[in-house]
Amino acid sequence: MVLALAVVSTATPAAAADEGRKACFADAKRLCPAQVKAFNRKAAEACMIQRIDETSPTCHAKMLAIRDQRMAKQQPSRRD
Repeated sequence: MVLALAVVSTATPAAAADEGRKACFADAKRLCPAQVKAFNRKAAEACMIQRIDETSPTCHAKMLAIRDQRMAKQQPSRRD
């Protein structure tokens, strides 16, 4: 029984990530079709971030994380 729980708990994050990818791909095809057709991932992500309020709840969290990562990369690091 413990082994079964361990297998389920390790599979859950992967399943959630796959679900997020599927949701975001469906939203990207709907909201940013030109970028998807051009196979331009960065442009599609930028478009999705601009239209984040129109994304599905599952994709919304993923897009917030991507947006935050991009913002963190743009800010110069502080060395005190």
